[in-house]
Order: sequence, then C-alpha cells, then structure tokens
Amino acid sequence: MSREIHNGGQRCRATVLVVGTSEVTTSNVAAAAESLGIGAVHVPSAATALLAFAELDPLLVVVAEDVDIPAEMMVRQFHDAATNLPILVLSGTPPTDESAMVRAGALQVVHSAARVDQLTSVISSLVHPGAGDRRSNVVDEQRTEFFRTYASLFRRGPTSRELERTVVSLARRDGCLAIVGESGVGKKTIARAVHYLSDRSGAPLTYLNCAALPADLLEDALFGAEGQALEPRPEIRDRTVEASTDGTLVLAEYDLLPPALQQQVARLIAESADHKRARILATTSTVMSGGDRWESLRVPTITIPPLRMHADDIPGLAEFFRLRFMEQYRRDTPPLSDSMLARLRAYPWPGNVLELEHLIKRYVVFGAASTLLDELGTRTRLAAASARGGQRTTNIGLREIGRRAAREAETAAILTALEQANGNRAEAARLLKVSYKTLLNKISSAGIVGTPRTSPRLPNDRS
Repeated sequence: MSREIHNGGQRCRATVLVVGTSEVTTSNVAAAAESLGIGAVHVPSAATALLAFAELDPLLVVVAEDVDIPAEMMVRQFHDAATNLPILVLSGTPPTDESAMVRAGALQVVHSAARVDQLTSVISSLVHPGAGDRRSNVVDEQRTEFFRTYASLFRRGPTSRELERTVVSLARRDGCLAIVGESGVGKKTIARAVHYLSDRSGAPLTYLNCAALPADLLEDALFGAEGQALEPRPEIRDRTVEASTDGTLVLAEYDLLPPALQQQVARLIAESADHKRARILATTSTVMSGGDRWESLRVPTITIPPLRMHADDIPGLAEFFRLRFMEQYRRDTPPLSDSMLARLRAYPWPGNVLELEHLIKRYVVFGAASTLLDELGTRTRLAAASARGGQRTTNIGLREIGRRAAREAETAAILTALEQANGNRAEAARLLKVSYKTLLNKISSAGIVGTPRTSPRLPNDRS
C-alpha cells in the first residue's frame, strides 16, 4: 500500500514517488525528502507506480533496483511519460550499469546503502519547481495490467527467468522479431511484453490474426487497397493506420499466410528500418521458413518452451490463475493441495499454459477439487491413449470432452445469469432466452443451490 510522509502535520503538495520493496531504502528516501519539506509516497510495484504517477504531481521519481520489473524498464516508462522529470536510481550490490540507466532516462544513480544526508544532497540537486508539470496524465490501462502481472509471467523459475532475459534484451532493439512456440504457450503475451518493454510502449499495439481473416483483407490491411475494387473494413484500416506510425504490429499465425503474402511481408520487414514504421512481430507455431528471403533477413527469434519442459513453473502459474479468477468471479476457492499440484506437474499439457488456465478457471467456477481431478484424469487417459495410438479410445474421449465442456459452459452461463438477476429465476430465464420451466430443470440437473434471495452457487462452492 502507498505510504505518505506529512510535513508539520499537513499533507505536502510537492511529492517524491519512491518505487521499490526495501523498507530501509524507502524510509531513508522519505527521511531525506522530509528534511527538504517534501512529501514521499512509496509504492512497491511497477503497476501501482504507474497509477500513482498519473494521480500525483511528483517533483522526483526514485526507482530502487528491487522493483518487480527490470529497473531500466521502469525508468524508461517514467521517462517516456515525462521527458523532463528527474529520475534517481538506487542501485544494489553488485552496482548496476549506470550508463544503461542514464540512457534509459535516469539523471543520477546512487547506491541504495547511501546515508540519509547523502540522499538529501542528491535529492536537493535534482528537484526543481515545476518539473512534474511537463508530464503526461494519460494512463495506459493495458500497460498497467501488463506490469501488474509481470512477476507472475517471468519470475517463477529458471526457465521463465531465462525467457525474461531474452525478451528484455530483444525488446530494447528496434528490429522485427519472430516469436515461435506451440499452441497455447503464450506467444501473444510475449509479443505484448516486447511492446511494453520497448521504446514504443507509448504507441499503439495492433494485433492481426492471420488465421482469422481472409488473405485479401489482410493484404488490404497491411498494404492498402488502392486500385482495388474491394473496400477495406474500417476497423482493420483504422488499427493498421495507427500501428503504421511508430507502434508495434503483431502478425499472429504468420505461417498460415499464403506464400505470396509472406513474401510481401518479408519485403516490408526488410524496409522497416525507418523508425516511423511499425515494428513487426510475427508469431508462429513452426520455425520460420520462406527460403533465402527469411535467411537473408536474419530476423531474431524468441522461442517459448512448452509447459512440459518447465513443470516447476506450474504451481506458480496455477496460483496466479486461481487468484485472478477468484477476483473475476468473486469466489473463495481454496489453494491447490500438494497432491493436486503433483498431479498437475505430472500431466504433459499438450495445450500448454492456455490449457492450464482453462482448467484452473473451471476449478474456481465449480469450487470443487473433485471437478479438477476428474477433468485431469480424463485428460491424462486421453493423452496416454493418444500416445499409444488408440484412435478408437481417443474418439470416444473427445466426444466425452465435448459433452463435459457443453455442460460446464451451460452451468457457468446459468450462474452468471442468476447473479446478474440477483437470484431472480424468472429474470434469469429471460436473460438466457429459455422458458422458466426449462431453467428450473437445468438448475436441478446442474445441482445449483440457492433461492431467489440468496447467492446462487454449486453444492461445493463455499463462497
């Protein structure tokens, strides 16, 4: 939580924003600021820092190296929002690369163990009236949400930390990238990370799914429709025009583009050294191909490992999804037990992180460990049957999965409608566009309990 220092019992209008987790460091900065008659607000994370920065009028921002994203990236975010705002970095041990921090926008770097009197002298030299007036009040909610989940994305284990180092390194460069990984590993999330960790983070991020749009519309969106009879869809044209200035354009499932269009995109990448063009990120489930043209482009690649290759990250991911869906659905679902986590680690996860996310979502919605274990058991048997080449068993299992998915989706829709209708079943039936009798039968079949005056829930839901 934010902590404010008051001067003489009155709230100080001039403020120093301190970002970091160390209580000793933030207390020393607060004491130094207070000696100068300046208030101090402490926030522990990047996401809360961006929100506080938009609400306050800070004379100075102090970034400690123990912030939950790379300190250099945090400095860049503040510098992009307010070019003239002084930024002080508190380095750890071993000392940080001071030149890298200065290039990112910091005015000065001092060691976090500096005494209060030393910090007072530094802060006094950096603070000048009106510095905070030249900042931007615009808050990018998507950027704030990204930094809120940064630690859960990258800082779970050795594999995710290695991926973080690769992403941070390549994000700093301004060339085009290829992002390669199996379906469900999080290629879109990594593309978002590259954008928000780059110098283009304040510009638009545009996402085009090459598998979802016809080739002619994609060609129109990328290269325009001059001289063609086809009228482009306005929403595609608008998004592409925005991204074609100084933003980032993500081409998802690039490998599904027709070869001729791939060659056109390759030429666009070759010509994209101009910083006024969009930075292109191409995601694909296969290694980039395209003959000599792709080899000559030498596009750097970020390879995302499948979840089965870093099973130690599964407990942290599962907990992250549990907390997120508990907040979303307003449910109180207990943490996963050690035995349940062991089952999750042992499963091969053909659908990768996306499959884990969906499984934990159902666990939170239904609120019962038996639901998760039954589903995981079915998936494990299907995976084993598939590995043995058991086509007949797999076909039966797929039908069962379809039936279960339909039942679960229907139950989730009923619960949502009942919640929106405050438990009024007649109103819920109207929202669902079914008869009142049909809704009562489905409520009974699903085992949903609760009256019109109570919160509807499943039998094992303790929320």
